[in-house]
Amino acid sequence: MDKAIFLRVRKSDIERKGVIRLNDEVLKKLGVEEGEQVVISKDEKIIIRKAFGDESVKKDEIFLRPQAREELSVKEGDKVKVEDYETLSEDLKEKLGGVKEKIGKGFGKIREKFKKEEEED
Repeated sequence: MDKAIFLRVRKSDIERKGVIRLNDEVLKKLGVEEGEQVVISKDEKIIIRKAFGDESVKKDEIFLRPQAREELSVKEGDKVKVEDYETLSEDLKEKLGGVKEKIGKGFGKIREKFKKEEEED
């Protein structure tokens, strides 16, 4: 998750859903191509949107549509964290991989215990 950038929210009143705009250079910094997904978060709230570069957007800003602002509970001027979706999803898969193994082993032990109890009955 080393490709995270904090940007100031700018209001976009266009109703097109699922899209955000940010500066072309910021898009490159994130390692994201036009139309690829990014993760935008504020506190505990997270949304995923397709990102499009726009040289008219300042380097420290992100244009968020009304629905996105509502989902994140942000207003113009608030700071949000923007991350590359691919990097974030890979990090999560890696972290969850260990959890999945532990859960799998736990279920295996429970199954063995019930099997032994059934055999004893």
